[in-house]
Amino acid sequence: MKPGTRFILCLAAYSVLISSCKKEAPVNLPSEKPAFNFMVQSVLGDVKIIRTPGEKKAIPGDMLAINDIIITGKQSVADLTYGSSGIIRISEKSTLAITVIAGDASSESIIKLDKGKIFLTLGKLQNTGFKVRTPTVVASVRGTSFVVSADVVKGARLSVMKGTVTVLPVQKGEAIEGKEISVGAGQKMDYVSRNTVDRILQGRAEISVTPMTEAEIIEIKNTATGIMVDQIRDVDEEIRTEVKKDVIQADPGILRQQASDASGSQVTGSPVKVQNDALLKKNIESERLAAKQRRLEEEQKKREHEELLKKQAEEEDARARARREKASSIPTL
Repeated sequence: MKPGTRFILCLAAYSVLISSCKKEAPVNLPSEKPAFNFMVQSVLGDVKIIRTPGEKKAIPGDMLAINDIIITGKQSVADLTYGSSGIIRISEKSTLAITVIAGDASSESIIKLDKGKIFLTLGKLQNTGFKVRTPTVVASVRGTSFVVSADVVKGARLSVMKGTVTVLPVQKGEAIEGKEISVGAGQKMDYVSRNTVDRILQGRAEISVTPMTEAEIIEIKNTATGIMVDQIRDVDEEIRTEVKKDVIQADPGILRQQASDASGSQVTGSPVKVQNDALLKKNIESERLAAKQRRLEEEQKKREHEELLKKQAEEEDARARARREKASSIPTL
């Protein structure tokens, strides 16, 4: 055998040996991690998903990716699931963006609410976090039921039905550390506008946390009632139970008592509690009187408008009669 031929055969044998060794080498499989994802469960009305390169009509089963934006039109809602750990209802005329999804690159998920309102129920998130960002505040949770609203002028507000939500003011897209507050069950954070954030930084204001009114609690319960939780099979049973038991069936009186207790009025009949109860009653009465005043003003405007239309019609009739009389007085040939 020629030396050149022997060399080629040896080289071929070496290649086969190396190849077989590579095939037998153990493969390191990635460790399993919980799957966190956002999926459209149900849609009512005009709901769109904005993503590169355009937009599409949202339908049940759509998976949402980072940077996807969901827009709901008038009298339109959408329900999402967050893996098996949560349910999110997006109310009408809302704009919500998926900013971060927990996974290999992040230990938390972040959604951004530019305007509108969302209701969330989240189970206990193991080793991960969840944040809702608005232009003026960021809310951080690990498991709770709450509502976030965002308005271009008024700013953001938040109401909690179960658990605790930590809130930080936001300025120019950055959360301001050291200014956080906690909002517990039965409590609400009043609207925080950009002007309020500026005053907080100047030490001239604080984020206000007060007990929810019964009307506000009922409004949230009605929102949750619209979610067909029994038909959502992608979430844990405890999430469906929480929506029904801790939100839909929640007792407004107990929630308000919890909110008062959290505010430092644990002693029944204490001067602080009496003062808080009196203030709460005063606020409710003020809201009732304000609503009555608005109705009276609307009725007055309606009457004035009707009188104006009547006057205009009478004046037009008078002008028409004058034209007819003038025409009839012209002699004919």
